[in-house]
Amino acid sequence: MPLSNHARYDGLSRRVKIVEKTGATVTSAKQFVWDDMTVAEERDGSGNLTKRFYSQGQVNGSTALFYSHDHLGSVREVTSAAGTLQARYDYDPYGRRTLMSGSDVADFGFTAHYYHAPSKFDLTLYRAYDIDSARWIGRDPLEEKGGWNLYAYVANNPIGSVDPDGRQVLEFFPTELVEEPLLEPEFVPLPGPSSLPGAPSPGPGGLGLTPPAPLLEPQPKPASPTPTRAQQPESVPPQSQAFRGQCDNRDPECSKARPWQLIPTGIRNEHKFKEDILGVKAKVAAFDICACKDGSTVLKTVKQCGMPGPSITTGERWK
Repeated sequence: MPLSNHARYDGLSRRVKIVEKTGATVTSAKQFVWDDMTVAEERDGSGNLTKRFYSQGQVNGSTALFYSHDHLGSVREVTSAAGTLQARYDYDPYGRRTLMSGSDVADFGFTAHYYHAPSKFDLTLYRAYDIDSARWIGRDPLEEKGGWNLYAYVANNPIGSVDPDGRQVLEFFPTELVEEPLLEPEFVPLPGPSSLPGAPSPGPGGLGLTPPAPLLEPQPKPASPTPTRAQQPESVPPQSQAFRGQCDNRDPECSKARPWQLIPTGIRNEHKFKEDILGVKAKVAAFDICACKDGSTVLKTVKQCGMPGPSITTGERWK
């Protein structure tokens, strides 16, 4: 009998129901309750609560389970409230999931996406990711703005990037190598007969070799000039100048937030999160979420997380 899966969506493109069928017989019906853009609950076809989901685990019925994540946010281990290992998972670079031990109890897996076992798809907010082909099954919602290949997954850098909602790539281990110019080797001639003890010095028209050229002293590398105000990215909106985060003027205290740092905050959609703070008309792509050493998070202009300057406090904490 042919197997089929059907999904239903609400007006915000959120997946609210998945129905699995064998032929014409319904074998499973799951309904999902969302908290903004994050799945919060799973219910059966009659609306009875079966599971609750959190950033650090889930509750199956009355059983609490806790996740251990890797650097991509992928669920690696699941433990009980008593600390007993319930499941251990492994993934290949593009997310193919393998249960190494225990029972398959985790509904979320590779890069913290909801895993639909019958289809082997990772389901994000806007698209579904096919693990076996390492490609999205739908076109990029941003069209060519996200790149010429509308189906490529994280620009083919799956071990250093994640895509939290199917339309934006967060890269924190870039694969591009920074090419530095090679220094031209200095040619130093070997000592000739004229440099040997007792050898006559060459006169005009003589046949002796010239002495070796002196070695050049290594020159110190010039310091990078401090970017001028005109070279800085778009500044923080004037209405936000009053907000000061904990990272201001303390360069080592702040860096761009990594996906594993955003997981405890519950931020699943960076674009929507920044819109909620800056406004829907703001150029949210010009801002980064910065994680501070004291556990707070702030917004700063792109590539300015480790630089002094104004910031906007988000109110979310990553630790």
